[in-house]
Amino acid sequence: MFNISSAELTHPGRKRSVNQDYVASFEPTDWKDLNQSGRVYIVADGVGGASDGEKASLFAAKKVLAEYYSNPRVEPGERLRRLFRQAGNDLYDHAEQSPGYKRMATTMVAAVIHGNMLTVANVGDSRAFLIRGGQITQITRDHNLVGEMLHNGEITEQEALRSGVKNRLTRSLGGELDVKVDVYKDIPLQTGDRIFLCSDGLTRYTLNQDILQLVGQGLPAETTQRAIDFANRHGGADNISATMVIIGDPLAEGIAHLPDEDETATIPGINVGRRSWFNDLLAGNISPIALIFGAIAFLGLMAAALLFYAWYVGWIGNRQIKPAPDLEQTQLALTDVPVLQVTATPTPPVESPTATSLPPAAPTLTLTPEGVLAPQGGACYHQAVPGFGLAKVFGIYGKDDLVQPGTDYPYYSCEQDDGVNSCTLGGTYTLPPTGAAATVYVQAEWWFQIPDIDRELCELDQGIWVFP
Repeated sequence: MFNISSAELTHPGRKRSVNQDYVASFEPTDWKDLNQSGRVYIVADGVGGASDGEKASLFAAKKVLAEYYSNPRVEPGERLRRLFRQAGNDLYDHAEQSPGYKRMATTMVAAVIHGNMLTVANVGDSRAFLIRGGQITQITRDHNLVGEMLHNGEITEQEALRSGVKNRLTRSLGGELDVKVDVYKDIPLQTGDRIFLCSDGLTRYTLNQDILQLVGQGLPAETTQRAIDFANRHGGADNISATMVIIGDPLAEGIAHLPDEDETATIPGINVGRRSWFNDLLAGNISPIALIFGAIAFLGLMAAALLFYAWYVGWIGNRQIKPAPDLEQTQLALTDVPVLQVTATPTPPVESPTATSLPPAAPTLTLTPEGVLAPQGGACYHQAVPGFGLAKVFGIYGKDDLVQPGTDYPYYSCEQDDGVNSCTLGGTYTLPPTGAAATVYVQAEWWFQIPDIDRELCELDQGIWVFP
């Protein structure tokens, strides 16, 4: 077992108003939990701007993190496989029950450091790397069209970087039932190793050697910030997330913190401290008289709580019952998201990276015309879904400032046939003069043209690109 230093950072990028990435980790302070389960690090990238991808990534990451420590008898790789698959099935079932939120999905990569071994699991195109002795190895395989072509030797890494279909996923959590999860286990670790996790907001601009130059040296916080700055400097077209874990010297048993008698260190549903009143009772440390007084006090508190609740809902007294909220205006909520406070780095403001923040050897990367088409080469259309106001539709692309009350907006009927998109004008929708952005919703079958959006960003946010 090793001393470990780590840092995680996520950023919305320069073109997104919503960050659909989610980063999380848990490093137990109890020696027994470290021995049985190890430390867990996760990067998830939500899929589908109109389908609340940010909620999909948050739900999947929290579910895996909360339930991973509940079954220490199962080896880490199998635990990750089961939890990834269950999270994906939960998202898929939720989408089936909510037709307006189809394609609600996420990619996810997780790394577990257990003893002197590394286990990695992934679905989608968020990646894990191992850096050792100045060399970088990509542990995971991208589950997208370009990743499959690269794996089969059909294209080179440089060609993959510039491909116009690199964002077409072949696997995701929520995209299908019982998704296949890739697990890489029993990877031996040694002092000086670096484990780097990231979303495709970074890898869309980098070759593996570029990532080595970016994060091969420096402290965890420095390397994650450097990676974020690099992606933003080269376009920042997507959300960007990075987690760095550095393996230090071996850790002698007994150094790890053990909770004091009155200390509780828990994840919901998991007792990390392993101390309970029941064990004290069996050991004779609690007298029967103390137990009786404790029971009376507990019943008194329960009675007081019941009286307060009865007063609050109006069973007694004259308290007014608050009206229920308008369900049409509420956001989608995943009620089965585990309640877990997870370390997630706040989103920093976008800053222009300095010249010294990037390695001198990192090349300047550009996208070919196949990757990005100028707006005059076509137009981006996005389909509305139930419960979304017009401002929400445009807001997916950061264009909600274009939605003004009292303005006419043409809507279209669009079809896709074998990759060829066509749209015909269906009519005009007039946004009422007051409060419309929050209270008036468009029809689900309507498509709206989003101005000043390039093809890459359009398709990344689940829009369609229509040539003139």
